[in-house]
Amino acid sequence: MSYYKLLELNSEPFSNSPEPDLFYQAPQYVQCLQKLEISIRLRRGLNVVVGDVGTGKTTLSRMLIRKFRGEGNVEMYLVLDPDFSSALEFLVAVARMFGVYTSEAASSEWRLKENIKDYLFHQGIHKDRVVVLIIDEGQKLPPFCIELLREFLNYETNTSKLLQIVLFAQREFKKILDEHANFADRVNFYYVMKPLSFSQTRAMIRFRIDKVSEAGKNPILFTSPALWAIYRATGGYPRKIMMLGHQILLKMIVQDQKRADWSLVRSCIKAAAPGRPVVKTWRLALVPACIAFAALVLGLTFEKPSTWLTRKMQQSGIAALQREDAASLQSSVISPATSSSMPAADGNPAGQEIREASLENSNQEPRENKAGPSARLSVDMPSVPIPPPSVESMRGKEMPESLGQLTMKKRSSCRQILQQLYGSSADVHIESLSKANLKIKDINKVQAGDAVRFPALPASSRPDQHAAYWVQLAEMETLEDAYEYIHHYTVHVARTRILPFWSREEGLRFSILLEEGFNHEKSARKAVKSLPQKIATSAKIVSEWGEGTVFFADLG
Repeated sequence: MSYYKLLELNSEPFSNSPEPDLFYQAPQYVQCLQKLEISIRLRRGLNVVVGDVGTGKTTLSRMLIRKFRGEGNVEMYLVLDPDFSSALEFLVAVARMFGVYTSEAASSEWRLKENIKDYLFHQGIHKDRVVVLIIDEGQKLPPFCIELLREFLNYETNTSKLLQIVLFAQREFKKILDEHANFADRVNFYYVMKPLSFSQTRAMIRFRIDKVSEAGKNPILFTSPALWAIYRATGGYPRKIMMLGHQILLKMIVQDQKRADWSLVRSCIKAAAPGRPVVKTWRLALVPACIAFAALVLGLTFEKPSTWLTRKMQQSGIAALQREDAASLQSSVISPATSSSMPAADGNPAGQEIREASLENSNQEPRENKAGPSARLSVDMPSVPIPPPSVESMRGKEMPESLGQLTMKKRSSCRQILQQLYGSSADVHIESLSKANLKIKDINKVQAGDAVRFPALPASSRPDQHAAYWVQLAEMETLEDAYEYIHHYTVHVARTRILPFWSREEGLRFSILLEEGFNHEKSARKAVKSLPQKIATSAKIVSEWGEGTVFFADLG
């Protein structure tokens, strides 16, 4: 029997293969895919996605291919290892993929280029097809390949590029761009992939387990302290999460446990680095004493446990012990990210590879815990599971004064955009809009080319006060991207609106929603199914937003 069957699972939840079916839609990755898709459909040319080892670039490339699967007017080609030894070898490989390789052209770079050019013009102009070349491991591209790709980007019509190129590479590819300015100038979209936050790590693990669970089963295989320990050990890098998660499940089977706690996770981390020093026993003896003392005092106070314990830990010096033990934990082979002012890791890990991991799909992000800063206590004392500190309490982002600015286009009006941005309160914001744009004499008579700044005006109500469920088609980082998405992508498909919102965790975001909300989830799902497939695949149903989120649109 496969080990996962013993845990009521149908398949391996922590595979080291991409597995698009288990793709977790972390906001940053969904946004990257959406922008790549828009760029390809608009035939913008060159797009570059970079990231550290293990952040999920390969998985993202497979998801991009999957997005266009079944569309007859889009042709996708994938180069897995571009470490070619000569320009001729690269041209032969591309010509073979496009089906234009001939024995007569085998030894002629010029003839191969002509065959490729003729093919792109025929597909792009006569057949109106989009040809996409995806290159993984782009940091391996030699200089002559960069120059050939630059030449391919010169094949264009008056309105679009004939070849769409998407490069996935490690961060050192930035150096290649710096050395080839004439190639870097052609980059339409550049994105840096980062590791997952703690809440995203937790959601990814739970999502993968739910996806592979047996029908009617919903096993909870990890305690909250165990999830926090996994995040601290892996720094939020999906590849490392997959490897560590697999080892934990194997150990659960060996020890006949149905749930992994902090101590089991810690033992798996130690097993990966047996030479790591162990915490002295006298330190561990402090744990039950602290718990007993905390229980006694908590009975005499009305303060929240996490708040009280945090202050007492800092006063008694136990916090110093936590930091020392945390540093010991971080010295594992499964190296964590560099620490900052947050207890969560956001930097680049030591760089040891474990295996490629896939990201997964999730309909919504769980809310961040609102605990005090004593997250380490939840790891060192599993019997008192205090959640880790919320990202909201640690990040220093301030609520913006402006949502951004838009350059007005023909047949566009401020009132129309106001209605899309501010909803039912649009009319009362005309005066505020005028004050934010003093250079425009009459805000009701803007002309094409005018840059209009839209102020951040908090709404009087939350979206979930007007409807139980909303259908989100996309989420963007800037107002310009949100407006372009609606203008180019949904204008002929469905009636949509923009929901601007802000939180300390995510900063300013723009959610693209169907114009009307729904009182029943079944109705919302029906609306998703009625959308074109290319939009429905990335759509999700939203039913709640985190506490502390500030909205800038009244949806009533």
